[in-house]
Amino acid sequence: MKKRMLIFLVVMTVFFVNAFAQTTLSPGDIAFTGYNADNPDQFSFVILIDLAENTEINFTDDGWQADQSFRTNENVLTWTVGAGGLSAGTQVKIYDDGGVTATEGSATGSMLALSSSGDQIFAYQGDIATPSLIAGIQMNGDWDADATSSKTSSLPDALTDGTNCLAISPEVDNAIYDMSTTSGNQATLLSAINNPSNWNTDNSNPFTLPPSGTFTVTTGGNTPPSISNISHDPNNPTSSDAVNVSADVTDSDGTITSVTCLWGTDGTTFPNSINMSTTRATYTTDSPIPAQTEGTTVYYKIRAVDDEPDTTTSVTNSYQIPYELTIYEIQGQTGNSPYDGDEVITSGIVTGIYSSYFTIQDSASTWNGIWIKDTTPVALGDNVTVRGTVDEEYYLTIIKNATVTINSSGNTLPSPLVVATGSVTSEEYEGVLVKVENASCSDADLGYGEWAVDDGSGACRIDDLGYAFSPTLGTLYNVTGPMYYSYSNFKIEPRDSSDVEDLGDYDPPEISNVVAMDDSTVIVYFNENVEETSAETVGNYSITSREVTISAAERDSTDNTKVTLTVSGMTEGDYTLTAIGVEDMSGNASNDSENFTYVPPLGDGGLVINEIMYNTPGYDNEWVELYNTTGSAIDLEGFYLLDNDDLHTHLTIPAGYSIPAYGYFTIVIDTLSPPLSFTPDYDGGAGLWSLGNGGDAVRLYDSVDRLVDIVEYDDASPWPTSPDGGGPSLELIDPSYDNSLAASWQASFVDGGTPGEVNSTESLDTPTDLTITVNGTDIELNWTAVSGATGYNIYRSTDPYNFGETAYDTSTTNSYTDTGAGTDTKYFYRVTATN
Repeated sequence: MKKRMLIFLVVMTVFFVNAFAQTTLSPGDIAFTGYNADNPDQFSFVILIDLAENTEINFTDDGWQADQSFRTNENVLTWTVGAGGLSAGTQVKIYDDGGVTATEGSATGSMLALSSSGDQIFAYQGDIATPSLIAGIQMNGDWDADATSSKTSSLPDALTDGTNCLAISPEVDNAIYDMSTTSGNQATLLSAINNPSNWNTDNSNPFTLPPSGTFTVTTGGNTPPSISNISHDPNNPTSSDAVNVSADVTDSDGTITSVTCLWGTDGTTFPNSINMSTTRATYTTDSPIPAQTEGTTVYYKIRAVDDEPDTTTSVTNSYQIPYELTIYEIQGQTGNSPYDGDEVITSGIVTGIYSSYFTIQDSASTWNGIWIKDTTPVALGDNVTVRGTVDEEYYLTIIKNATVTINSSGNTLPSPLVVATGSVTSEEYEGVLVKVENASCSDADLGYGEWAVDDGSGACRIDDLGYAFSPTLGTLYNVTGPMYYSYSNFKIEPRDSSDVEDLGDYDPPEISNVVAMDDSTVIVYFNENVEETSAETVGNYSITSREVTISAAERDSTDNTKVTLTVSGMTEGDYTLTAIGVEDMSGNASNDSENFTYVPPLGDGGLVINEIMYNTPGYDNEWVELYNTTGSAIDLEGFYLLDNDDLHTHLTIPAGYSIPAYGYFTIVIDTLSPPLSFTPDYDGGAGLWSLGNGGDAVRLYDSVDRLVDIVEYDDASPWPTSPDGGGPSLELIDPSYDNSLAASWQASFVDGGTPGEVNSTESLDTPTDLTITVNGTDIELNWTAVSGATGYNIYRSTDPYNFGETAYDTSTTNSYTDTGAGTDTKYFYRVTATN
């Protein structure tokens, strides 16, 4: 019988009396400066007063209720100041690094599990039942009237919005303070940091925390200096340039006494200083930052002091001295450039122009071409110098953020390298002008405007980035263009019509594949379009090895490479099909044979898609379960799964796998950490494709490409919705039901589904209101009794994803005491009801 379960976390800790005095904090003594709810979860804050060592601050993602208490049951962590204490202005990031970790001090407890659909964080001292609140941030839009779920929170009476807490509205997954104000007294900084208009947000991409820059906390009510319009000259220096730094520095109620440029080359320390002098409000370095070697990044910031005395330090600025390289050096003779992420200067002749890119070469040889992502108006034959950043854009080496200088025009282009189609799809030709000759069109439509040619050495893709062309299958072509890479394929990019030369068709059609669909239907696939009359002449075909009669032949009306033969007398076994006299569209006649095997298809409903896990909570561990409804084992060699995209790679089951009579077979589609909680029958591995969380298809084909079963699911009604990240799988209510209908499916009554087992049925409610009491070394569990239950299984583990098959203990009542727990150990508990 399937069981419902509830998981609860308890941490056993031995507490010690703190021998050092802590700092008692008030609201506004720290302020949050950023959070990321998209994995990995993390948050940061700035200290606005000095903190003594061993000072403890608690953080929780519990919401605050209208009755002025926490809505508990979410995570709590404790951060402790390290030896020597910390000064005002220090930023701290807390994150999950296999355990809760802090960049300053130490952290214990459980990392806050921030929801990407809204959450909150509060900082407090003391017990969670009687907390002294310090700061808060609402990530789910405006403050709520009450905390009615894990994603909602009211504004505590002890905090003031805009002063010592803030609400980011509308809800957003990731946010960071923009560091627009980094110096001032505590009230000035709190006013700036807790103003949501001073925050940057992003719903998809996490920020780097804490925000870059330094906070300076002053005392009193004086206004510190203001630093703006920071720049360096020249703006794009080279290794021969010394660099002057300028900035506008003003003070509304004081006199500037000194302005200094601090600089270094590691991004962390600033060992060098240069005084800055003023003309009116603009300050410029008295002497420039010396010229630096190629590849050096210079980091600098401005520090201004007034007579009050207040100090302001700007955010860190930087510039990189580019490497001056040849294209060959940039390419590095490897898949990824050794200069990935670096700024470079290089030159070459423009060889191709596209909507968002152009290509340059500096010689007619391998590794000497590169793609430039830029829309500067250039012409073929321009000699250009490009300064920009090297980037591996989906494994294509490019230069982006480019500054382009045209040195001269009308130059002769490098001659294209003539390469065999089977050899040109290689990294060394990326960005290089190439040409394939006398290559037959082997596929006229690969999708997305792509087609393929083959000169006998292997196929090569042709794309339509610059010129779209409709080829004829089997026709010979010469094709010229720079070599591009996208979506895991190299491809030639013709620039215009002159880059595709039609040489005509002189090759006869060949049989590419033969598939026996059943004992009366055989499909013949040719490698090019075939002419209708000859393709439908029965006498042009014969099937040998057994007595098989062909009574009809019909060319497909849309796919002219496909001919369907109607046959009789075919039984299971091996055959040879011969086609003589079938002509292509140019009149070339076939004379070809192909061996094939006839395997009778499975009966309708013999093998069904029985359970689908397409979106697990937090991590996408995806799998599909098949069920054999027959009384005989089925050999699965060559069977494969696809989603709704025909261009995706088949997830093919290799030899050695079968599904027993009335048995189950689980196939992993995609896995991420943590590992699966069960051992699959076949692990397809991650990376081929993944199932859509908003609806998709699961298709099962046999070894000769016959569709065995298909389920087109959705995550909206009338389909069950909780399998979309809620914990359950999507399971067929009964294997005999029509699995094309939404009504035949249900959410599993067991979180994680029932892979490799009979699908679940709801029999007992989930135990609820599980509470934990730590009494010395004993852990007392209590929960609400379940109607109809005669007992309860208690599971205990230190791994929340693996409780094992065997219960740790049992109870006949709705309470249990664990007397075997160890100290300083994090335990996870699960309770299931049984009868």
